[in-house]
Amino acid sequence: MKFKKIHIVLFAIVLVVLVPLFYYLLNVDAVNMGITYLLSGDVTSKNKLIKDGDFSSLYSLLNLDNGGKYQYINSYVSNLGLKPQSIRLTSSGYSDIFVTSKTEPSAVKKVLFVAHYDTYQSGAGALDNLGSVSVLLASLRNLKPRIDSGAVSVLFTTGEEDGLVGSKEFVDSYMINNNLKYDLVINLDCVGGGQPIIVSSSNRTGLLLNFFPFGEIMFDGRKFVGDIIVTKPDHNFDRSKFNVRVVSSIVGYSDTYSFTSKGMNALHLSSDNMKAIMDYSHTHGDTSELLDQNYMDSTKKAVVLIGNNYR
Repeated sequence: MKFKKIHIVLFAIVLVVLVPLFYYLLNVDAVNMGITYLLSGDVTSKNKLIKDGDFSSLYSLLNLDNGGKYQYINSYVSNLGLKPQSIRLTSSGYSDIFVTSKTEPSAVKKVLFVAHYDTYQSGAGALDNLGSVSVLLASLRNLKPRIDSGAVSVLFTTGEEDGLVGSKEFVDSYMINNNLKYDLVINLDCVGGGQPIIVSSSNRTGLLLNFFPFGEIMFDGRKFVGDIIVTKPDHNFDRSKFNVRVVSSIVGYSDTYSFTSKGMNALHLSSDNMKAIMDYSHTHGDTSELLDQNYMDSTKKAVVLIGNNYR
């Protein structure tokens, strides 16, 4: 009788304590992000952006429509002595902006940085995604020698909010027609609201949970979703060298998916402020108040480190 009671007690301990602990350790990043999301209050930045600093372009871009953003980016790039190329989309009257060189580097790995400049609604879109555009524009001066050498290219896409239109056309048409290949693609989306992190690429956005041995499932903030296609970050990417950590339990649907769905080595660079991303993207509340000067600086540093040192 005592033997049976001991086994019942042990079974209860395993069921109540060890099993939840096992799944917590298996999903520690996702659980912690979820808890932070639930407990987060005010998501406005503690360190306001310096309006005439590195990311001053953000304030100009926020006041422009899609055509105005296109013109502004073209002028900004040209003023740095670079030659932006316009890639007109067949599905709309808008264009991607491609910053590259015709020089073909020898024995050098090629990197492509991407950020979409279209926004869900006019007058907003600081976090999604004009902060990312501003970071890339601010990084161009540091990356110019590598761009001139052909080792680094930058793509500003449009139509992301309409189903990744710009990046899909670039991958499916322009890259093929011009025989372009990249060793690494870094897509920036929703940076600047928190610490820069690299997340998984997917056809949906949310938190990825591992329910071993049954597989993985995603929580999108409202419900659990099973029909997902996830590409986790390349483990050969040296996170410590480039000053950015990887959180593969966060998954994002962005232009990264246009590249990973074709088997390319592409990483999604975002931020760890899930509250701001989930609650303020695609709303009028997506203003410059969500962006933090220190986090923007950290993201720019990561971009420049990757661009200048990825070999």
